[in-house]
Amino acid sequence: MRVEHVETENFTAWKEGRLIYNNTPMRDVIKDLERMYDLKFDVSSIKILDYKYKGEFNNLNINQILELFEISSPITYSIQKNNIIRLNIEQ
Repeated sequence: MRVEHVETENFTAWKEGRLIYNNTPMRDVIKDLERMYDLKFDVSSIKILDYKYKGEFNNLNINQILELFEISSPITYSIQKNNIIRLNIEQ
């Protein structure tokens, strides 16, 4: 048997409206956001899915999160009809 230290806060923070990521693939971040905000992402490039994201969202609305993506990464977005958010990557 092996005992390891695990940061449980990363897995339980959603109960308090927080999402914590530490070099997490964007595909996992997108899944969390789709569940939390009841919307769908349309990803224009497969490169986005492998992009590693590090950051914390503390009770932010989806617009604030999307703005953080644009500030902190090469990812841009546009809002489409029916709660669909299109993610693009800057060339």
